[in-house]
Amino acid sequence: MAVKPAKQKKLTKTTSGFGISIFDSIDFVNPAHWNSVLNAENLFLSIPYLQAMESTPPLNMRYRYAIMYQEKKPAAIAYFQIVHLTGGSVIPVDPEHKETNRLKDNLKKFLIKQSENVSTMVLICGNAFVSGENGFHYSKDVDPDAAFKALADAMYRIRKGEKLNGEITTVMLKDFYDHTTAYSDIFKKFKYRHFKVEPAMALDMERSWTSFDAYMSSLASRYRSRVKAIRKKGSALVIKDLGWEEIKEQAQRIEELYNFVHLKAGFRLATFIQDYFWAMKKKLPANFGLTAYYLDGRMVGFRTTFKDKHFAEAHFIGLDYAVNREYELYQNILYDYVNEAIELQVKQLHLGRTASEIKSTLGAKAHDLTCYVRRSNPVENKIMKPFIGLIKPSEWEPRNPFKAGATKD
Repeated sequence: MAVKPAKQKKLTKTTSGFGISIFDSIDFVNPAHWNSVLNAENLFLSIPYLQAMESTPPLNMRYRYAIMYQEKKPAAIAYFQIVHLTGGSVIPVDPEHKETNRLKDNLKKFLIKQSENVSTMVLICGNAFVSGENGFHYSKDVDPDAAFKALADAMYRIRKGEKLNGEITTVMLKDFYDHTTAYSDIFKKFKYRHFKVEPAMALDMERSWTSFDAYMSSLASRYRSRVKAIRKKGSALVIKDLGWEEIKEQAQRIEELYNFVHLKAGFRLATFIQDYFWAMKKKLPANFGLTAYYLDGRMVGFRTTFKDKHFAEAHFIGLDYAVNREYELYQNILYDYVNEAIELQVKQLHLGRTASEIKSTLGAKAHDLTCYVRRSNPVENKIMKPFIGLIKPSEWEPRNPFKAGATKD
């Protein structure tokens, strides 16, 4: 039965009944209250990780934190990023790119010109730099519907409280897996628009993979031959795990390699400053790693990994595209992630949301993600609806590299 407009209007004005505390810094948060909710279940909501993020923020980003209390007991926590988006963030400008299609070239020039006037403040519940549900967590004994309603209250309060720093024009929640949308869909009742984004790619690690050779043995012959050819091309690469002092010493080259990849992105919410990587390594020595790739003594690439007891997370990479094809640098990095996950004996390797088809050749599976967005202006929010409907993940063909019966589907 459809909800009558009057009833829905009442719903949006009804508070959750939770007590809500909002903080400008993770250092102001009561750690006992935060950790009692988190229960060490999400590395990307842990206080050390959030402290490292806060110590090296992108220039256009600041953070907020919330604890929601039910009957004076900590019941839920939330992490927010406030991003000031300007034209340079929206459309990539790649001086080396040469568009051969005149229509596409003219359209891109038009969008770049229009984007120069873009200036908007976006409140994000979640982490713009890590895929998955990394912005909100609630205790197991709390009703999920009530918890998500409390989250809506917290976002409303933050939006109202930020007016002195510039009006928040857009609110976004990211990235919810299908099993969570039964609860997160409550935001539709608050007139949020929902849409799918590129899926999160993850490789389930088989217990039988005690080594990279064991992983290769589970591959069909043509994929196994492909791995061997890629590994042969990359045999000249010298690989080294860096400590935080070495990361700091090599910060300029690491940033350069990071930007080679980052500036190719179709949409850039923010760009990390040089200190990000060494700050992560210093604050999370056991949970964060940076592996560098060298040719003739010069760093030509790197990869970063977050490690927890159950998963490994492929994070930012950097590439020198001048040597990428000859040495299959990117592909070798992907296989090194697999090897590292095997050595760590984790249950799953998270590979992010880009290059889905390539990652499926490793055996990674796609996991759908849903986001919610709402414009603060009611008229703009209504006008936005048909445009949100046009946002769809890219089409790609999933691959299955394994022998029949070698691994579960």
